[in-house]
Amino acid sequence: MKNILFLILLISITLSAQKNAELPKVYTWDAKLLVDARQKALSGDASISKTAANILKKADKMLSESAVAVTDKSEYALRISKADPHDYVSSSIYFWPDTTNENNPWKRIDGKFNIEFQNKFDFPVRAEMINRITYLTMAWWFTNKKEYAQKAAEQLKVWFINKETFMNPNMERAQFVPNDLKRGWGSCYGILDAERFANVLNCVGMLKFSGEWSDKDNKALQNWYVQFNKWLMESKNGKEESIQLNNHGVSYDITLGTGLLFVNDTAAARKLFTEAKTKRIDVQIDPDGSMPRELARAGSFHYTCVNLDAFTRLALVAEKANVDLWNYQSADNRSIKNAFRFTYPYLNGTKKWEFRESVEHKKMFDPFWQASSRIPEAKEVLKLNILPALPNDYAKYNLLSALFPLSL
Repeated sequence: MKNILFLILLISITLSAQKNAELPKVYTWDAKLLVDARQKALSGDASISKTAANILKKADKMLSESAVAVTDKSEYALRISKADPHDYVSSSIYFWPDTTNENNPWKRIDGKFNIEFQNKFDFPVRAEMINRITYLTMAWWFTNKKEYAQKAAEQLKVWFINKETFMNPNMERAQFVPNDLKRGWGSCYGILDAERFANVLNCVGMLKFSGEWSDKDNKALQNWYVQFNKWLMESKNGKEESIQLNNHGVSYDITLGTGLLFVNDTAAARKLFTEAKTKRIDVQIDPDGSMPRELARAGSFHYTCVNLDAFTRLALVAEKANVDLWNYQSADNRSIKNAFRFTYPYLNGTKKWEFRESVEHKKMFDPFWQASSRIPEAKEVLKLNILPALPNDYAKYNLLSALFPLSL
């Protein structure tokens, strides 16, 4: 009898291991939802066919385009930043020339984006790199067509691995302010530019199933991340960003936490995420769910949603280290759930936004998509029939609906 019970237990463990082995190792996405979406797409399920078609349309165009690299900088970018071609360089988004002040010719205007100047450097190229890897990976995931996986792997290697084009594993030149010697040539705030690298690591976990991302490739990327994690924890800018009391601090934890998990330093990641309960949630979210530091910003609703998105992604990646941030609540009711509850009445029309920015100015639905399977208020927002008020980048939301599918 004991032998039979042991055999049953052994079979059960084996089947469970096989089932888990089929799940991609992703960080800020949900592996089970991804597998479900893949099965639906491959079987021609009508519930995901439109989303899949939109993703494939975008990915098909990318197949014929050359991979982008951090070394693609213009002579202007190299001259003004004084950077190595392999350095990632971006300008501080809120700084503008101040023609009234000869001693400090750049000034900060909160909420006003200097897109034209920012586009002269690596920020838009970084965004394109992430988009290509993401859409090409999703296209392979939905079709099993190798050409998408091959192109995604090529872009990964061009940005992170290839000797001629790799990015140096730091953000020393990120969000610099020209001619402002007090700030130097980069700031801690530039680390925010790396937060969406987590999407890249999500894709790596999926591409390993394609056969186009080898163990050698993975080891090379892990080596890059060992250096990047070290820089995040030990550099001046990294240390300064780690103690920020707004969305920057939360995003820092996402960036470092995903990097630690990717190099299999689970203990350090678990410590980071556990500390986030008191270091991030307790400090940034009030008992009523509001986030005072975001409400004080120009564009207060926008930044409330930005930080809500960051907390959502942090909770998703913390799950991978067996740390539950979704259900954490302080003694005086500070929690991610309450942050969602705070925003809900402003979106359903029962309350009017009384802070610095009208709620109609810009709605950001990313956190509501991503938390829809975990927080009821997040799912309810998506039922409000206010999606036409979204920004014009509908492709982004088509992708989110694939990553976090739900039945409304």
